[in-house]
Amino acid sequence: ESLRDPSAAVSLMSLARQEQVPFTPAVLHFAIRACLDAGGLAEALQVKNDAWHWDKLAPSVVDYTMLIDALASRGNMDVAKGLLEEMEQRDVRPNVVTFNVLLSAMCVAKEWAASLRLLDDMETTGVA
Repeated sequence: ESLRDPSAAVSLMSLARQEQVPFTPAVLHFAIRACLDAGGLAEALQVKNDAWHWDKLAPSVVDYTMLIDALASRGNMDVAKGLLEEMEQRDVRPNVVTFNVLLSAMCVAKEWAASLRLLDDMETTGVA
């Protein structure tokens, strides 16, 4: 299978788990990036969820930002906002890039009230 097929990245992660290959942040990043590069947003989210379920491994701020950007650019704003909340629950601190990706998508979607709340959140967390 080619990594141009997002299911190949998911299969690779399953094989790594079966072979007891350590599931590291770098491996998680590679798998998420490979899925997204192949157009597999659902597979990227599955990899993220599996990493948490099996290894209690949370994606990095970079990984979350890539996922939020992919979701928001496809109009999945509620799921993108949910990932921001998940980051906070898992003690992964959003950075200015994370907030700006979501803020830009909110403006494109004309979610003015939500974008103002997000600006407040940025100030509260010390990012703005």
